[in-house]
Amino acid sequence: LSAANGGELELVYTLAIIDMLEVTPAEVVGNAIAAHMHRAIQNYTVDPTAALDEFSAAIDLDAGNPIPYLYRALTYLRLENAEKMMVDMQTAARLAPDDWTMIAYLNETSDINALLVQYQQIADLRPDDWFIRFLLGTLYYETGDIAQATDQIQQSLDLGPYANMPHIIAILIALREGNIPRVQELAHIIITQFPDPGMTNRVFEAIYGTGEPSLTGTIYAAGTN
Repeated sequence: LSAANGGELELVYTLAIIDMLEVTPAEVVGNAIAAHMHRAIQNYTVDPTAALDEFSAAIDLDAGNPIPYLYRALTYLRLENAEKMMVDMQTAARLAPDDWTMIAYLNETSDINALLVQYQQIADLRPDDWFIRFLLGTLYYETGDIAQATDQIQQSLDLGPYANMPHIIAILIALREGNIPRVQELAHIIITQFPDPGMTNRVFEAIYGTGEPSLTGTIYAAGTN
C-alpha cells in the first residue's frame, strides 16, 4: 500500500512481479479489510472478476478509504470497463488527501494538454521522481515540443531511473539531432544496465492487461526499430 504515499511505480512493479512468479500463494485467512485486499491482489492478473468481488468486500468494510476504490478502478481498467473505472477513480479522488499523486497518475483523459497539467502537478509534488519526468518528456515529445521533451528526459536520467524508459526517448531525441555517439552511449547503457527487454512490456501488461496498443508501445517500437 505504498501507493498511498506516492509509490505509484512500486505498485506497478509489484503487480508485474506477481504476474511473473509461478508460486502457490499462501492461504489468506479471515475477512478483515487486509485479508480482502490480499486476496484481491492475488487474483488481479489471473481472475480480475474475483478481484473485483474482494475489493468490493473491502469497500463494504471501510467505505471511507480511497485505496480499495483505486485498486478496484485499476481492475475495471484491466477489464476494459472505462465507465466504472472512472466512477471509482472519482470516488477515490474525493476521499484522498489533496497531495495524493496516485489520482493524477491514473486519471485518464484524451486531452494531452490536460495530461500535461496533471503530470506537472505530480512533478511539483514529487521533484525527485524520475518516472513522472519520463511521462512529461514523452508527452512533450508527442506534441512536437522537443526542447521541453529534452529537458524533462534529461531530468529523468539525472534522477537515476531503474528502468530503461527515459533512455528510449533520449535515443529518439538524439536520432532527430543526428547525434549518433549519444545514441550509441544510450544503447550501451540499456544493454548493460537493463538487459531484460521484456520487463517493460510485462509491467504494462500486468497493470493494464493486453488491450489496444498504448502510446508508449508505439514509441518503444519506434525506438527499437
